[in-house]
Amino acid sequence: MQLFFSRLFLNLRARLCFGMAGGYRNHGYHQSAQGQASQAEASLRKAIAYTIRGVALHTRGYGAHDFGLVYGYNELVRLYSTLGEYDQATAALRQAVALSERSLGPEHPNLIDMLFDLGWLYGLQGRLPEAEHTFQRALQMAESIYGPDDLHLLTHLTNLGQLYGAQRRVEEAETLGRQALAIFQQTFGPEHPHCAPALTTLAVLCREQHHYSEAEQLAQAAIVIWAKALGLTHPHVVVGLSVLATIYHAQGRNSEAEAFYQQVLTILERALGPTHPDVALALEDYATFLRTVNRLTEAIPLEARARAIRATVAPTQRVYVGWHTRWTCFVDTGSAGVIADIRQGFYQGRRARAASQQGEEGVVEPAFRGSCRETTLQDHGRP
Repeated sequence: MQLFFSRLFLNLRARLCFGMAGGYRNHGYHQSAQGQASQAEASLRKAIAYTIRGVALHTRGYGAHDFGLVYGYNELVRLYSTLGEYDQATAALRQAVALSERSLGPEHPNLIDMLFDLGWLYGLQGRLPEAEHTFQRALQMAESIYGPDDLHLLTHLTNLGQLYGAQRRVEEAETLGRQALAIFQQTFGPEHPHCAPALTTLAVLCREQHHYSEAEQLAQAAIVIWAKALGLTHPHVVVGLSVLATIYHAQGRNSEAEAFYQQVLTILERALGPTHPDVALALEDYATFLRTVNRLTEAIPLEARARAIRATVAPTQRVYVGWHTRWTCFVDTGSAGVIADIRQGFYQGRRARAASQQGEEGVVEPAFRGSCRETTLQDHGRP
């Protein structure tokens, strides 16, 4: 009886700590949205402290192998990831995975989500072999549980394809990209907006292999789908236009490429405003093109304007609000196997995956972008 009440008391204290942590976490998110970066960090640090305290109390009451600890570890993953402290987040998530395997079994469907997050954490740290092994395991589990043509596979195909692309394993990435496109087309129909990102993914991969004719056809098909569903001036169309510009540029069709770079910039300025971060990306892309064709005097003002836009958003603020926007991977083509930058919080990846599985309109699966600094849009208008 004494043990029962002791555990009950510790459990109540742990729940109180987790509740306090949740309050500080939400307050930190609100402060971040208001641009109060230092205050947001302080609130998130308090949330971490209370979460650690809650985990310790729960461990005292029920032991280090109790499945109930998974909640606390997952909260630590979320908080550490928000702050960009991926090594601590990885350690916490590995604890959660180990507990889940022990309690649920190594093939339980709940582990797929955890492996998804763990793979991205490895990728964020440049631990690509570990990321590949984790993504492969998640994909194999999903195929075993749901079948080879199920929507649940899409995110895992995308993740592994992105990783192969980052390592310049383009043919392997293309195989996965075609499998993902087939699932999209079979599930939603070949002209559904969900198919467009998969088409641009394949276009990039074909371009990287110098299959320019097919790459052009794929990019144009994506543009047609987006334009039909959303209008030719919608920001989503920019993804296809940007890819098409790089395809023309790679072939030396510079006048056609420049027209698309200019069109991308015009659409984003009108849709998002002249100081939006996506506009900065478009300016940098256009400036990079101008430099490659030896038009430096035209490139320099664009680069200066892009720097001015970026200077208006503090780096710490971008970290905290990152999970509100779509994550994307930029690959440095000059350094094989290096993920140059993952600009958005990886938790948005879980949301994008779930939205795709539920057929949510307007949410696009993340797609591998096979050249440095290719534009990917934020999830405009979503909380």
